[in-house]
Amino acid sequence: MKKLFLLLALSGLVGCQTVTDMRAQGPYAEYSSSKDAKSLATCIMAGWEKEPLVLGQAFDAAINLLDGGYSVYTPNYAEVADVYEAKNGSLIKYYLQRGGAMTTQSRIDKRTKTVTSCL
Repeated sequence: MKKLFLLLALSGLVGCQTVTDMRAQGPYAEYSSSKDAKSLATCIMAGWEKEPLVLGQAFDAAINLLDGGYSVYTPNYAEVADVYEAKNGSLIKYYLQRGGAMTTQSRIDKRTKTVTSCL
C-alpha cells in the first residue's frame, strides 16, 4: 500500500506534456539579448543546474542543438528554454509544463530569474 501511495505521489510530480505540446501552446515568456545564443544557452543551463528546487536538491539540466539555436531543458522537460540566434543577438522562448505539481510559482520565479540574469 505504501508503494502505491509513493507511486501516486511521484506521478503527480511528473508532467504529462511533451515539448511539442508546450511549444504548440506558446511560450510562457519571451526574452531577447545582445549575447549570442550559445553563450546564453550555456549560462541558462549552468544556472538551472545550481538552483535547489526540491528539498534543497538541484536538478541537472541539459542542452541540445535546435534548428537555429539551442534548447535547454530540465528532467522530464518541466522547463524548456529555446534560445535562437537573432539579428542582433538572441531570442529566448521559455516554456513550462502548466498545471502540474512541479509548476509552482516559486519554481517559475527561480527559473525566469536565472534566464533574466543571463541576458
